[in-house]
Amino acid sequence: MDSQTGWCIGCLRSIEEIGAWSTNTDRDKRMVWQRIGERLEFLK
Repeated sequence: MDSQTGWCIGCLRSIEEIGAWSTNTDRDKRMVWQRIGERLEFLK
């Protein structure tokens, strides 16, 4: 986990997102994927 962003260095999810992934609905997972895309843009 990156100490500045709180995101996993490999997948860019937060610890909360990682923990909830297995019980997330498809809609929730798509929302996480959208945030990951935004995070990728932020890191550029």
